[in-house]
Amino acid sequence: MTHGGLRNSRVNRKSSDCSTFLIRFVCPSLVVLLPPFPAPTVTADDSATVIDLARALGAGFSVMPSAHFNVVSNVDSAGVMGLIRAAETTFERVTEFSQRMGFRPPQLSQPMTVVYFNTWPQYEAYAQKEKFVVQEVVPGFFDERGNRCIIFNFENSNMIRAKREELAVAQTEANRKSSSNSSGRRVETRRRRTNELERQINQNLELIRAVVIQHEIAHEVLFNLGLQRPLDHRRRWLKEGLAMQFETTTTPNAHRLADFRDIDWGGRPPTIRSIIEDPTLVGPGAAAPQRAYAAAWALCYYLIQTHPREFERYLRAPPSGGRAGDLEDFAAIFGAIEPLEQNWLEFMYNLH
Repeated sequence: MTHGGLRNSRVNRKSSDCSTFLIRFVCPSLVVLLPPFPAPTVTADDSATVIDLARALGAGFSVMPSAHFNVVSNVDSAGVMGLIRAAETTFERVTEFSQRMGFRPPQLSQPMTVVYFNTWPQYEAYAQKEKFVVQEVVPGFFDERGNRCIIFNFENSNMIRAKREELAVAQTEANRKSSSNSSGRRVETRRRRTNELERQINQNLELIRAVVIQHEIAHEVLFNLGLQRPLDHRRRWLKEGLAMQFETTTTPNAHRLADFRDIDWGGRPPTIRSIIEDPTLVGPGAAAPQRAYAAAWALCYYLIQTHPREFERYLRAPPSGGRAGDLEDFAAIFGAIEPLEQNWLEFMYNLH
């Protein structure tokens, strides 16, 4: 399960193997792009399967297609269209990145499937059936086995519902006071309160859209375009770090950069060595996921910006396996760990 390392406090205060390489044949004028490793073994759902899925999910579910996705949902059309816009933008950005890295994205045989639930009980029941443990504050996951992205409409979460109820009460009170003989200062205080509640709601929704929904869609696109190896449990830092590059349309990712700068480097911070050697630092059940995800994002971002050709080679290279092998694979391409880490930290702390 890939949820982007989100934690409750962050929400309240404001988660392919068909990439290509160049082979020059004997004829010097002939350059052919071929996939360096096999395509995902699980193909996307065909149209009949998607229709059957909508029927199986029950009343209210329908299929809304786009250029590269089929969204099976019981969310209203405006909500689905918003999701489709985010998904298609993510697809375009991953495709552009793939080409910039020198890969040729494969042609999709079928649109990718996104299942978008309007209610938590429906979402939770589906997740349990697929053996995923979910929590409301992380309303989405990408299921590699089924090659589907599963999302809950966070507008209907308990957190947002509670905030909207609080906002409604505050607005009623503000309107009542403004029509009475209350002082201008009291009216202004009430108005600021309603504005703050609206800001909190919008900020929480924007954060969830970025670090959960777009994160999980990025996993699906990376998987289907061949940039995320199927069931690669060793290089979790790479899998999650790469998905986090596409959470926002601006770079660097402001959410992850803020988390990175919140890391207590005087304690036991994540290091290049630790996140490569220990995949349990990034993933389900991690003890400190927020800082580990931030470090994984930052390392990927740094390598893409400063060592793009080496990063391309690393994406192509099959992992050796085991802690020692993972570190050796990394060092063989990027060089000695300690000086790289020094340059990494200096680069990240000079970002604006």
